[in-house]
Amino acid sequence: MRLKTCPIRSLTPEVESVLRWFFLTHALVVIPMVGARYERVSWPAPGEAGAQDAWRTRALSIVCETENAMLMEAIARGRLADTPPASSKGPSRRG
Repeated sequence: MRLKTCPIRSLTPEVESVLRWFFLTHALVVIPMVGARYERVSWPAPGEAGAQDAWRTRALSIVCETENAMLMEAIARGRLADTPPASSKGPSRRG
């Protein structure tokens, strides 16, 4: 899945850079009984959290939140699509 952005915004070098960094620093992780989500697996620059560029770190966080929200929506739509439609006849009665 790729993050979808406004075409005009996606032309900026900053946005393109953040999206490239996101897919280099985050991985799709499947957690049993919870589901799939993106999690950070590395930093864009050497060092710990305090050594990272604050703007880029915040931008990556926003992209991660957005990707996870889109992923949850897609999963929910898929689950709804897999659910059989309710019968319009009402409950069956045996007797």
